[in-house]
Amino acid sequence: MAESSSVPGRVEEEPVTVGQLGELAGLFWPEFVEVRGCVLLAERYDPEDFSSWWNQTSGNVRAIEGVVNETHLYDLVRDDDIGEERLGRLYDAAQRLAACWRAALAVRFPDRRVRGVVWD
Repeated sequence: MAESSSVPGRVEEEPVTVGQLGELAGLFWPEFVEVRGCVLLAERYDPEDFSSWWNQTSGNVRAIEGVVNETHLYDLVRDDDIGEERLGRLYDAAQRLAACWRAALAVRFPDRRVRGVVWD
């Protein structure tokens, strides 16, 4: 396990590449698009898929947003064996990610009320 550095909140690990850093930045402050009243992660928006979801849900904005924007952090980590300590760290990361997304949404859509939910 990595040791904490002298910088609060930082863990010493192997350095990341510029590409990886860009991906992390996009994860914590993603781009969003609005389509028919749905606010969606831009990288997940596909017009054909959206049309299908729109028809299947009779235009249920909340359902479409929930499916398209749902993100599983388990899919982003390499550890197959996540013990209690790491599970706590993953949950903390999820809370921070949700806070960042709410902030990004508030900047992009200042007149909309947004809700970000974290569950395990």
